[in-house]
Amino acid sequence: MMKKRSKQAVICECFFMLLLFSGCKETFYKENPEIITDENGVVTSIPAIWEKDVSEGRYIWVYVAPMFHKDRVIVPGGLREEIVPGANEAGMLIALDVATGEEAWRWNDYVEGYDFEEISSKEQLNRKDNVVIYNENNRFCAVNLDNGTTLWKDKREGRSNSNSLQVVGEHYYFPFKIERDKNTEVTVNVLMRGSIHSPDHEQLIEVPIERIQLFGDFYGSFRVPHVYVENGSTKAFLAFNENLNLYKGQSLFGYISYDITAQTYDFEKVRLPDTAADDPGDDGDQCR
Repeated sequence: MMKKRSKQAVICECFFMLLLFSGCKETFYKENPEIITDENGVVTSIPAIWEKDVSEGRYIWVYVAPMFHKDRVIVPGGLREEIVPGANEAGMLIALDVATGEEAWRWNDYVEGYDFEEISSKEQLNRKDNVVIYNENNRFCAVNLDNGTTLWKDKREGRSNSNSLQVVGEHYYFPFKIERDKNTEVTVNVLMRGSIHSPDHEQLIEVPIERIQLFGDFYGSFRVPHVYVENGSTKAFLAFNENLNLYKGQSLFGYISYDITAQTYDFEKVRLPDTAADDPGDDGDQCR
């Protein structure tokens, strides 16, 4: 159960997000220190509890999806050496005291690049207690939120379809693509499981995608697992698509339910009856 946040923490969160997203130190709140309402009595401005410029003279993109951990607010961001299109961005975490704004720690150990904008959501499915798991493509790492240290990091053979990993219990689950045949380089989609405490990981099942149309190196895709616990058993509901004619934007969609604990299927592949096609006005040049 989530702890109830104090009024101070909520106000701090709202202000902190706006301040960092704007990327500047001077804010609307400085010029309007009192609570301001509109003609309907709706609050449109509140005084700041504190302000903090975390840029240190560098270009930092801060994504508005903070985490609360104990007495700290932790905000993910991206560090760039220069503001140009396509510039490399290194993921980072910045922990600030929720009451004072003082910086507690800063993490940017894994500098190969992370897209925190996608993986740092308010649901925090990639977190358990003081451990948060991040991945970008085939690179994975775990960060200790108590002190901003790296618990482990790992680079794996294959690639991720998305950054949609999900922590359940002492494990995290994620979609992955691996090469079944090194000669053809055709990939298959699998559901993987890893330990939140170490780089250890294993393949659970291969998603049953039919080989209808090969597009690039894949016949279809599986992006987001839904893993949950029911009656003491850990289960996974997986939705996926199979290429039918991507040049016309057509795919077949299916889903399965797998009991991870029992290593059996609740039900095997079920395919939706209709295909997904582009709008009639689309010329079919773009593939979804």
